[in-house]
Amino acid sequence: MPGSPRRRAFTLAGVLAGLQATAILLASRVVADPSPSPSGSPPNCDFLHGQTKENCEKGQGGGSSGGPPDPAAPIDPAASLARSCAKAASWLVGKLSDMVNETAGVDFTNETFLRQYAIVFAASTVLTLLLWLLAVAKRAIRGVPFIKAIT
Repeated sequence: MPGSPRRRAFTLAGVLAGLQATAILLASRVVADPSPSPSGSPPNCDFLHGQTKENCEKGQGGGSSGGPPDPAAPIDPAASLARSCAKAASWLVGKLSDMVNETAGVDFTNETFLRQYAIVFAASTVLTLLLWLLAVAKRAIRGVPFIKAIT
């Protein structure tokens, strides 16, 4: 139907998707200005207290250069937590891979394994043949020529 609500909804959705795609494709690259602008002025130490404020007021002499914190420093709890989580994850993956290597190894010379494998393989082969013959019989009953039913 040309005027059905469903057709109108699909048309409207297509138009809106096209407009969005056009806006994305035609958009120019946006680069943000750094704010606040970097300057050589000393840092503001008013909000700090105690030893931290004293170290800040001393200036850049013995402190860090304002870059990212040293991940090995015990003062940074987030980095310490992240490092500990990474070590724990590494240990866990190592233990899991060791367990998989120990338990999932297959000895193809083991007689018991070969007997079980032969039984499972034979059962799957028989089941596949039965399903194939069932499919051929269904097609033959429907009147499909014999050669086409087999293939």
